[in-house]
Amino acid sequence: MTTDTTLNGVKVSYKPKSEKKAEPKKSRDFSRDGQKRVHYGKGQSKPSRPSRTHKSRTQSATPDKNYSPMSHLLKDPRYCAIDILHKVEKGQSLSELLATEMRELNDSNQRFVQHLVYGALRHFDVLSFQLTHYLQKPIKSTERQVYLALLLAMYEITEMNTAEYAAVNNWVALIRAMNKEWAVGLTNGILRKVLREGLQPLPKNTAKVSLPKWLSESLISHWGVEKACAIAEQFMQHPPMTIRVNPLQSTRDAYSALLDDAGVDHQVHAHSDSAIVLTEAVPVSVLPHFDEGMSSVQDASAQLAAVLINPQNDDVIVDACAAPGGKTVAMLERNPELTKIYAIDSVSNRLKRVQENVTRVFQDELADKVVLSANHFENFTADEAVDAILLDVPCSATGIIHRHPDIKRLRQPTDIAVLAQTQADLLDHAWAMLKVGGRLLYSTCSILKEENEGQMQAFFAAHKDAKECELSLPFAEREAYGYQILPVFSEQAEKMDGFYYCLIEKIDG
Repeated sequence: MTTDTTLNGVKVSYKPKSEKKAEPKKSRDFSRDGQKRVHYGKGQSKPSRPSRTHKSRTQSATPDKNYSPMSHLLKDPRYCAIDILHKVEKGQSLSELLATEMRELNDSNQRFVQHLVYGALRHFDVLSFQLTHYLQKPIKSTERQVYLALLLAMYEITEMNTAEYAAVNNWVALIRAMNKEWAVGLTNGILRKVLREGLQPLPKNTAKVSLPKWLSESLISHWGVEKACAIAEQFMQHPPMTIRVNPLQSTRDAYSALLDDAGVDHQVHAHSDSAIVLTEAVPVSVLPHFDEGMSSVQDASAQLAAVLINPQNDDVIVDACAAPGGKTVAMLERNPELTKIYAIDSVSNRLKRVQENVTRVFQDELADKVVLSANHFENFTADEAVDAILLDVPCSATGIIHRHPDIKRLRQPTDIAVLAQTQADLLDHAWAMLKVGGRLLYSTCSILKEENEGQMQAFFAAHKDAKECELSLPFAEREAYGYQILPVFSEQAEKMDGFYYCLIEKIDG
């Protein structure tokens, strides 16, 4: 039906809106889809409803009882890296954490985490210096995981071969998954700014920004700014893999030819007649005749111990802190005519590694010349007169930070005095055991004078029956007592860990 009306003097036709007829209410005897309901009387059981092919809203909103946000995060390699770094800061050893904290990860992600954590620790102080530039205000100490995430992320996008923007997105997503919404924008902004602008130039004195303050000040005081900076630079580099050739089975030149045949790029070491430096680290399974003991992995500095102690025929030698056994094996390789080596270590698992190395290299009666002793050295006594003692004492390990970068976070200045006292006690015990005419080689992998030259000054002042022996180490720093090898060599064929040696002869007092 059409109705006419006039609007502002114009005739308009329109259809009026029809009224909707009210539908009769459906009987409760019928379901929504029109099916007749069946009513059940008292005592009658209702049949079970057929299972649905989809979950209801209520069901899908119910969390899985086995689901844990934390367990989900632990499967994320970047979160695993944060967790490991956080635990290192609380005093745990990196090597132990890498062995226990990556069980939820596949092999590829484990390698990624190891690369990321080692790299971030080597560059930790430099990354902190860089991050300060991008932060408008410090991150609260209660949000330490966010701070560590930013350091790790900065290392990944500047030093690792991952796709830059994909890495940024992964870190941003992780921060959100950690329920750190306040830091999502901060993380995204800082990382994208780093990609646009690059990192800030470092000051000339790199030691000040790449090492903990106490350590940089100590190195500058001991060695001067130039050497301290060179040491700091080396500590940020990946350390070389160096091998020792077993002279009972081969020569260095002959083994070098075997490496050429195996396609392993390498150089012979400039300062050691038994050392070969690999251009890149390889699995030991790649090394020719490794399982038969033709070679062992050992840094060139550590290889010098067997050379300097110079085992003689019929010698009885004590290796006071023997694990993992590289020096024990090297001494027996050097002279299989010695009588016996006591290999001592207080930790049974570490002593087991000595046994494994001895068995691998000496698969005959020579292995019987090594006597293992699970003992604290200060409680050990030999059954006969001792001709030589290798005393590689517990130390700050400040000469091998590039191999164990967690040392920068774990070691504290107060530790040095405690270590120095332990070293002095071990020295006194060793000296009492050594026969007149015998020799003691004191060694550390430290580059701090308190543990090395200072320790020897105190020892010689207290022992008039001690005489220092001259050594031929032209690449080392000659100290008032002993020789300090600094990790300052930039050429691959010269690279060595930081080590200290002092050879002492016992004379009639």
